[in-house]
Amino acid sequence: MEITHNTFWYWDSVLDKKECEFILKNIDNKKFQPAGITKDNKIDENTRVTDIYWLDVFSTVGCVLQAYINAANHYAGWDFKLRYMEKVQIGKYTEDKDSFYDWHIDTNVPDQNQEQRKLSIALLLSDPKDFEGGKLELKELDKEQNNKILKTQGSIVVFPSFMEHKVTPVTKGTRYTAVSWMSGPKFI
Repeated sequence: MEITHNTFWYWDSVLDKKECEFILKNIDNKKFQPAGITKDNKIDENTRVTDIYWLDVFSTVGCVLQAYINAANHYAGWDFKLRYMEKVQIGKYTEDKDSFYDWHIDTNVPDQNQEQRKLSIALLLSDPKDFEGGKLELKELDKEQNNKILKTQGSIVVFPSFMEHKVTPVTKGTRYTAVSWMSGPKFI
């Protein structure tokens, strides 16, 4: 199932359970590190508590994400000028850490010579039956619309990186996602 909206593009169950479990099985859990939003050179745990692991952009999941983010850019009619996709970030949200990520945007603030993130993509690797909470919410959407995105294992959502969004606290189990960003020339 494909859902389109002027602020996001969504595919339900792009990868099946077996494919998601294969990706998760091949992650080296010892390499997860706390993600950090830093404030005054210290990790700000009031904004984000998540463990992350990086995959190469040319990994299997990286290639899947790249195909879908490019398709969304075209079919949603955004037609942003894109140049490259960043490495894939596997996020691990757990109940024992009350993992979450408060309201934020993904666009980095470039200096005059840098490019900026234009599109964000998220792939839900966990089965929603295995965790509670951990809901991706886009601020511009109402509750009903937010309930339609990332509701099944293997689903993908793409949205402009300047959209404010968050991940609610995981209150039970563990939630894994694969996310990345496409960058290009600055919006002017």
